[in-house]
Amino acid sequence: MTSEFGNVSDDYAKYRDALPQVLFNQLIDQGVCFAGNQIIELGAGTGIISRDLAMLGAHVIGIEPSPQMIEQAERSVLGTSAGSVRYICAAAESFEVDHRVPIMIAVRAWHWFDRTKTLQNIDKHLTEDGILIIINSIFRSDSDIAQLTFGVLQDHGIEMKPAGSHSSTSLRRNGFPVDWFGEWEQHQFQVVAEWQYEYALPYSHDAWCGKIRSVSWLTDIEEDVRMLVTADLMGRLKGHAALLHISHQASVVVLRKR
Repeated sequence: MTSEFGNVSDDYAKYRDALPQVLFNQLIDQGVCFAGNQIIELGAGTGIISRDLAMLGAHVIGIEPSPQMIEQAERSVLGTSAGSVRYICAAAESFEVDHRVPIMIAVRAWHWFDRTKTLQNIDKHLTEDGILIIINSIFRSDSDIAQLTFGVLQDHGIEMKPAGSHSSTSLRRNGFPVDWFGEWEQHQFQVVAEWQYEYALPYSHDAWCGKIRSVSWLTDIEEDVRMLVTADLMGRLKGHAALLHISHQASVVVLRKR
């Protein structure tokens, strides 16, 4: 399953949330050094994570197959101090750079890749003993707002399958499909740390509707339908607090190339 996020690049750039700073601190506590290192971000999207990594002192190459997403990413760098980031329009499975890097990271993206081809390509571009970081973050489905949102989507006939290869199995380890761990091991990547972290993010009603328009369930839907769905959602949010505090969960795994 694929999803064309270029269709929602405007909403993605405006409303998709960054990772909380504590997750970067946790990675640093695990021995990951961002400052001064070259890092490749796979599936960089509109550059949310690439900019954060650059702000931590990294020299970042963002790999992203959607020209629309890269356009948003490059526009977002303007006027910020996150200058050490550049983007390559290419897929994770087939990008090419002329040197190896010590760290690669994929945030909310691994489930969209052909994982075998991606791991083979990573092997070509990651230094010996290099680090591969996989992060996924989702909003929790058990909150009142999440349930209300799901009800609106269902009422409009929106299919809510797990994104990408998350749908391949219901068995999970630390929030990831269990078969991923076997694939990493098979390609000589050893798990050195894994954990989950729960956090809450504040959203205005408009921001929550904007985020929902950018999720994979709606990316291949016509724009007028997306707007209709979130207009309905906006109406049903009336009576709720002006600032919604939405629970999220991040899953992190740090792997070392052997």
